[in-house]
Amino acid sequence: MKIFLLILLVTILILFCPIPLKIKLNYINKKLEIYIYKKKLNLDKLNQKKELNKEKLEHKSTSKDEKVSKKLFSNIDVKSFIKNLINNRFKINLRFNCNLNYSFPDAAFTAIAFGYSHQLFVLIYGLLKLFFNVNDFKYDVNYEFNKNYINVEIEGIFFISFAKIIYICYLAIKSTKTDKKQVTNLHTVKEDI
Repeated sequence: MKIFLLILLVTILILFCPIPLKIKLNYINKKLEIYIYKKKLNLDKLNQKKELNKEKLEHKSTSKDEKVSKKLFSNIDVKSFIKNLINNRFKINLRFNCNLNYSFPDAAFTAIAFGYSHQLFVLIYGLLKLFFNVNDFKYDVNYEFNKNYINVEIEGIFFISFAKIIYICYLAIKSTKTDKKQVTNLHTVKEDI
């Protein structure tokens, strides 16, 4: 009995305790760097792998597993899935931090961009609030006059639990497309009963 309770407690902890996923994006000196936790993703290798996979796919015929996965994702109604995500009660928690440093050669353009950048962050906050439970949203905008650069550092920490992932998968299944003929046939069968 004690072993069963211990296994049940561990299962509940695994399902419902959030796991932080830290993602960091840096755009400095016209180079994009992506970090997951503190490990840097090499984007050049990813691009090379995609090119190799495209060449292999051209030579190979698609397998049954690939056809099934493509069919599953093609049946999801994107509009209803987004609507379900917006109305989701169990949203993923998010902490967001952004540092924007920029400068333009024209001082007037730099000043105008300063005002628009604050409005941009308000828009980003509104969009994130639709899909996530935003716990902490910080941004810092710094500017210099008469130079030419844009540096952006974005850090997001997603608190994900397996229960929320399962629920999002349920929402994806719930928003799959059904044939109208099947739906009308079901309605006529219900009316006959």
